[in-house]
Amino acid sequence: MHGEPVNNPNEAINLEEALLQALDTKIVQALEMQPEVAIPANFAARVASQVPVRRSAIRRAVLLRPTHYGLKAMVASLVALAVILVALLANHFGHTAIGQVMEWIIYSQFLLLAVWFGVYRVNIFSALRPHRAGK
Repeated sequence: MHGEPVNNPNEAINLEEALLQALDTKIVQALEMQPEVAIPANFAARVASQVPVRRSAIRRAVLLRPTHYGLKAMVASLVALAVILVALLANHFGHTAIGQVMEWIIYSQFLLLAVWFGVYRVNIFSALRPHRAGK
């Protein structure tokens, strides 16, 4: 006792290792333990009762009507191209090389829009009329 150290360093290291190993064992046991899953019998019924009824989706589908914005834009483009062609022809702009190229580009645009109308056989005037609320 007189010449012996108060704390034996080997005992402290062994005690610390034993505590760490016990902690690791407890952690592994806690992670490996599977939780008990229990779902109440009326769980699906409670969740389904909380979902709102979608009556407005049916009503909203009936109220939607086609807007024909694309068709109206094509008609406006045809009118604008026709006005530009008349203005270019009146000013004899097509006598220069640049003017002739611009005229041909505008002709081709006009022709392509007119063919597009013809292929789909769209009734232009019915699409341009405003829709009534009763229809």
